[in-house]
Amino acid sequence: MLLSCAEASAQRRIERAGVINSPKGFGLSVGIAQSDRRIYNTVNLTADMEGILDGTETTPGIKFSWLHENILRRGVIRDDVSYCFFVSGGFTTGYVKDHGAANRNHGAILGLAAGTGVVFMFSERIDIALGFTGEFGMQLRKDETFGTLDLSWYENGVIKAPIPQITLYYRF
Repeated sequence: MLLSCAEASAQRRIERAGVINSPKGFGLSVGIAQSDRRIYNTVNLTADMEGILDGTETTPGIKFSWLHENILRRGVIRDDVSYCFFVSGGFTTGYVKDHGAANRNHGAILGLAAGTGVVFMFSERIDIALGFTGEFGMQLRKDETFGTLDLSWYENGVIKAPIPQITLYYRF
């Protein structure tokens, strides 16, 4: 049993690490390749920018997500540039501010995540990913008026799904 666990972990390796850039948030991303090269696991840690860019909030939230990316199609543009299209599913969690009233408090979120995108791979060990991610979950936060705990739908996960994110990776 120990040998099979060691073999399973040897089939996965960190292949790339990079920086996520989007009006939704900024952060770090790590791509973990599977042995068959058709599946990636991507782990992201981002600072959520709800209210920061428009000046209504001074404290960013923090969000962690894990996505299981399935490669749909691979291709070559030129000898030194290839691409792959992917769809993904996973989960997200964090402590963020949601869309709505300016005085809405930060709160904990937990939900499912889904995404799609394309990764361009250059021969210089640089990858550029363009993706869209939606998050479908709940938020638990303290009510601003009554001081009670509220459990509500995490609106930003759906509202901000069409906002793209660009990730610049270094491939090991």
